Amino acid sequence: MTIAPAADADLAFQVETLTEALDDTLRLLRSDEAGWSLFGEQPGRITREELRKIVVLATRMAIVDPLIKRGVSLRCAYVWGEGIAVAAEQEDGAEQDVNAVVQSFLDDQATSWGSIAARVERERAFATVGEYFRTFKTDSRGRVQVRTIEPEQIVRILTNPDDVASPWFYERRYTPTRTDATRATSPAPQEVRELHPALDFLPSDRPDEYAGLPVRWDYPILHSLVNRVGDRGTPDAYAAITWARGYKSFLEDCAKLYRALAEIAFRATAKTKAGAQQIRTRLVPGSPVGRREEVTALGAGEAPQDVANRRIGATAVQPEGQTFEAVNKSGAAIAPEQGRPFAALIAAALDVSIVELLADPGVTGARAVAETLDRPTKTIFGQRRQVHQADEVRVLRHVVREAIRAGRLSGSIDEDDERDTEVPVLAGDQPISFTFDWPELDSLDVATVVKAITDAEALHLIPQPVWARLLLAAFNVDNVDEILDQITDEDGNFVDPYATTASAAGQAAADALRNGVDPAAAILGRP
Repeated sequence: MTIAPAADADLAFQVETLTEALDDTLRLLRSDEAGWSLFGEQPGRITREELRKIVVLATRMAIVDPLIKRGVSLRCAYVWGEGIAVAAEQEDGAEQDVNAVVQSFLDDQATSWGSIAARVERERAFATVGEYFRTFKTDSRGRVQVRTIEPEQIVRILTNPDDVASPWFYERRYTPTRTDATRATSPAPQEVRELHPALDFLPSDRPDEYAGLPVRWDYPILHSLVNRVGDRGTPDAYAAITWARGYKSFLEDCAKLYRALAEIAFRATAKTKAGAQQIRTRLVPGSPVGRREEVTALGAGEAPQDVANRRIGATAVQPEGQTFEAVNKSGAAIAPEQGRPFAALIAAALDVSIVELLADPGVTGARAVAETLDRPTKTIFGQRRQVHQADEVRVLRHVVREAIRAGRLSGSIDEDDERDTEVPVLAGDQPISFTFDWPELDSLDVATVVKAITDAEALHLIPQPVWARLLLAAFNVDNVDEILDQITDEDGNFVDPYATTASAAGQAAADALRNGVDPAAAILGRP
């Protein structure tokens, strides 16, 4: 059968219409599924594509959503505080200064690793990405340079066939960028595919290729992750996103309600249709009667000057049978404070206090609670500190190993045949260990600490030198030991400085009196 041209055009129109309708339906369904994920045959598994969407969403929410932004900032502050002191342990009489090499690395790579800003950025990456990647390039002098790799460039992790928890290589795919000077003369760069060894993967046999890809042994990678799903991390902020959206919607609905209530501020009634029309005419802006404020139009038997006088008092006088009154909004409002459970779930997802998250005590006495962290919160952030500390140790051991390899430090690189890896050994069997001075997770009010110390001292159970040390520490006094030396004798017994001063002054006055000198002048040191 031959279809006529007109029928053909009509059929094409119907197909186009049905296609548009299908697109609209699918778009509506996708909007209903926003924030939901479909699980496949393996329950709870998140695909790589889903993880990319999660990272993009968490990164965006940490910028635009006030509560998630503050929660992430609080997490960074709890973990790192105002900074951390890191040093290599040095024994007395050590043959070489290992700490000098460590501090040189931290100073040289402050922007990318050793500064408080770089450390906070790594914790922020845990909150928004769930992981970070760093490469460590070593020059001929044994100096290590730290560089950042975008997580989306790592497309595959190759692990030990006998232990999936032990990574060997990271497959990286990227396209080199061209500078403006070479953009016009050089061809477009091609995608690069290469393998980077894990920072601690140091086998004796190091092939140039593995799994058909070149291996960059000179660029090992440190991969650190949290909230593991498979071999990748997920953001800390992921659990808070749904409730942040709910809280935002709740506050938006509150604002809409308040705007609606504000639009209907007054109510006017009349007994007859004519009276209702009269009121309506008076209230309509631009009406022949006048502007909106001319609702105070003449009542029965009134003169124009009476209306002018009434405007001063903002009073509306209507004829008999008409009323004009404010709308009673009692019970119509929804308080924004009722959305606090949403904020509580956001705080729970980020492991922070809701009082600090909202920057609002909420109820009497909550501020004192917010100023101290409870034990579970301390434990949570203490564990996160240990994650960062383990990364710091791995990096610093790599720095020391490469310094030994380049001859900056005396020692050797031994082979551990059982584990098939390298082991750095310093000369003289000097240990390779590091100390970390973390800031306190919680600090008590100075007045509270001092009161506790003085109450304990009143029991006369604490030796006075110990009592003095506690007080000096409470006030963060520098050189505590030097001050204690001034108020203790050779046997470590406490010597009251005020009593000593008074005794010396009394002795000086007595000696002056015996010698016929003015005692007051002797005390003041005058001739």
